[in-house]
Amino acid sequence: MRVIGIYNMSKKNLIFLAILILVVGTLSGLSIVGINIATKVVRQQLNPQPLNKMRWDLLSFPNLGLIEQTALIYNPYNNKLYTYGGWGNIGGKVNSMSNTMMGIYDIQRGVWTAKTGENFPYLMEHSMIFNPQDKKIYIYGSDEEVYSYDTISDTLVKIEPTDGVKPPSRNLSPLAFDVSSQKFYIYGGDYYNPLSDFWSFDIRAKRWQQLPTNPSMPGRGWHAAAFDSTHKRVYIFGGINGFNCRELCVPQTLDDLWYFDVTSQQWMKINKDDNQLWPEARFITNAFYNSATQKFTVVGGFNWDLNGNYFYNDIWEYDTNAEITANGKNSASKNSASWQKIETTGDKPKGTARKYAVAWDDIHKNLYIYGGDAKAGQEGPTSYVMNLRLLNYPQKNWKQISFKTDSVNENELKYPYRYTCGVRGAWSPEHQKMYIFGEEMCNAGNNLWIYEAGKNHLYKPAVSGDIPTPRKWPGMAWSSFDKKLYLLSGAIYGQEDIQFYSFNPTTLQWNHITNSTGNIPSNLNGPTMVFNPVNNKLYVFGGTSLNTNIYTYDLHNNHWEAIPAPQVSPHWRRYHTAVWDTLRNKMIIYGGTYLDNIPPYWHPLGDIWEYTPETNQWTEIHPSGNLPPPSAYHAAVWDNSTNTMIIAGNALIDAYRYYPSLNGSPRWQKIPLASQFNATTNNGLFDPVAAWDSLNKRMIFFGNTINSQERDFWSLSPTTCASKICRNEEKINIGTDEIE
Repeated sequence: MRVIGIYNMSKKNLIFLAILILVVGTLSGLSIVGINIATKVVRQQLNPQPLNKMRWDLLSFPNLGLIEQTALIYNPYNNKLYTYGGWGNIGGKVNSMSNTMMGIYDIQRGVWTAKTGENFPYLMEHSMIFNPQDKKIYIYGSDEEVYSYDTISDTLVKIEPTDGVKPPSRNLSPLAFDVSSQKFYIYGGDYYNPLSDFWSFDIRAKRWQQLPTNPSMPGRGWHAAAFDSTHKRVYIFGGINGFNCRELCVPQTLDDLWYFDVTSQQWMKINKDDNQLWPEARFITNAFYNSATQKFTVVGGFNWDLNGNYFYNDIWEYDTNAEITANGKNSASKNSASWQKIETTGDKPKGTARKYAVAWDDIHKNLYIYGGDAKAGQEGPTSYVMNLRLLNYPQKNWKQISFKTDSVNENELKYPYRYTCGVRGAWSPEHQKMYIFGEEMCNAGNNLWIYEAGKNHLYKPAVSGDIPTPRKWPGMAWSSFDKKLYLLSGAIYGQEDIQFYSFNPTTLQWNHITNSTGNIPSNLNGPTMVFNPVNNKLYVFGGTSLNTNIYTYDLHNNHWEAIPAPQVSPHWRRYHTAVWDTLRNKMIIYGGTYLDNIPPYWHPLGDIWEYTPETNQWTEIHPSGNLPPPSAYHAAVWDNSTNTMIIAGNALIDAYRYYPSLNGSPRWQKIPLASQFNATTNNGLFDPVAAWDSLNKRMIFFGNTINSQERDFWSLSPTTCASKICRNEEKINIGTDEIE
């Protein structure tokens, strides 16, 4: 740690500037960015800055502490923020040394957890980036080492370069990450005797390489940097180039803008035009690259001179397409206004808060700010904050995020929804994956989650394309014909629609199918949709009181057909279940509910019907055995290992297996379940989603219990044992969230 003491021994003034420990955060070329904003503690007896009364809340968090000089990144694949190290009120000790904890903030649940280990290094004044290819966080600075943190296994390792070559030790140097080449870049670092060298680190090869510099480019630390993934450039702005100690040692602060062209291996300076807007000189600043607007964006900063301190909580955008450079000179029009100051509203970071850490979510276009100190010149716990603020970038609106500060069991399962209904699931036998679509709290939603049985991992992919509008209770099915997921209709904020979508798991793209021919079903809420592998058609039934037709969608020719209901047909219904009997090539439906004007108005059904597509014939089945009670909002799967249907959830209390008959003797068999799973204590799974895991020969449930907002993954593995049913229902311990 470097300490600078400066004294002015006049009677009026005594200024002691101590412990300039500053960290600039990290940046990602993919703009999945972690930016570590450094920190400084100033004891000031001359004209101290007043503290804004609307200061950030100081939340006690016993594991993580109130921290500055930390680094922050956003992981879009599990929707979490990660912060490591830092300096401040750690474990109740003010101004303690840097910590060895990885703080993890679950945005969906609003809860912090902490991870640490014997090999976790003490770090401050460091930087971090997130690599979407291997789901790892890379940390550099504070010492000469590179560390990687695996967000799937929550393990940290030190990376040794293959040739043993390392840059000189440094801090306060942000990382700019090019995800396509798997390289991150550092320029300069430190603040009292700043460096001016330039390096890249190849993650795949585990090798450092020193790159060319421009002799006229000042060394610096505490600057901002980001990788422009569109033009393949490293942008550098501002920072500090040492101190001028002729009077009170004021910082030599920079406001210059440079970029390094990776293709030409040359540095270019963007010349400042006095007629154009330009950010004030600053350090303790940070930046990210917005891939949607192709703008290099600078956030906040700090400066001081003989006249006082300058806190910047502003945002500046530089249009990377606005200038064309030649020999380092800006040839753009003077009126091009390459820099633009962005106006924001809401609960902005206060003018006396600074040195926070920043992370950019390039998927959802959200900017997060965390930590820092709230006031220069005040030593003690209240000079540090543990706040989290969110800026919705398209709307330019700030808000402070309230979160729980109680610690969470590290083994607690991580699920997509807090309380579910209207969610739908489908199984891909080719990929051994379960797809879950919907939203929490019975709201209409359009989130897609994937459970991978082979790896026991649940994750939320970063999807693109024509993402479905939010809905609940749609029809959903997997097609083994083209290896796609299909989604139809559903309730959209109380209304039904006729929208039809497909999802390609290879490209992670949704497609709104608008060019199909024929009679697409309309106004469906709670229908079923199943896949017929014999003729490669999707079969849709129910979800409307208008008719009891079956609708088919031919995957060969993109055509819908309405098949009129025969004279003998099931009652219209919603929230029932359907499976495809692959042995006999039939659709089987069970239960559901329908509405009329007779109390209790909604009537649950307990009937079972089979549909034969070749003859367009419905047959009501009257099985023997232990019959299940009438039920809606339950789940059903087809067990292709025994050619039976299994139902469970909601009012069923236990699970039931339906044995279709080849000789005229169909039957039900009850599978008793443990009390914590069934509804005998009002604890059954309400409106769950389920799939048959053909890899492990088990039924997988996901849903919440009736009397709580807790939601679990359960597996049910029934096997026939002589004259009884042996079953093994257990909670599945899902692995850490990840994405392909």
